Formats: sequence, C-alpha cells, structure tokens
Amino acid sequence: MKLRVFIDTNVFIYSFEYPKSNSAKIITLLNRGEIEAVIQLR
Repeated sequence: MKLRVFIDTNVFIYSFEYPKSNSAKIITLLNRGEIEAVIQLR
C-alpha cells in the first residue's frame, strides 16, 4: 500500500517555482508512483 499524502495547492505551485525545494521532491515522488496524493475538493 502506498503512502497517502495530503497535498495542498501551494505544493504544486512552489514545486514549479523552486525545482530544488521539498515541494518539488514530493511532486517527483508522486510522478514516480511512490506516493498517492489526496486532495480536498470544494
């Protein structure tokens, strides 16, 4: 079972602005399929 991580919109934005940030690392893990993203829809 993959680790489920709640991802705020700011993580996506910050990862593109700062490619070496922790946010970018989270997106990389998501793209590799190593984690599963959970988001809140309003």
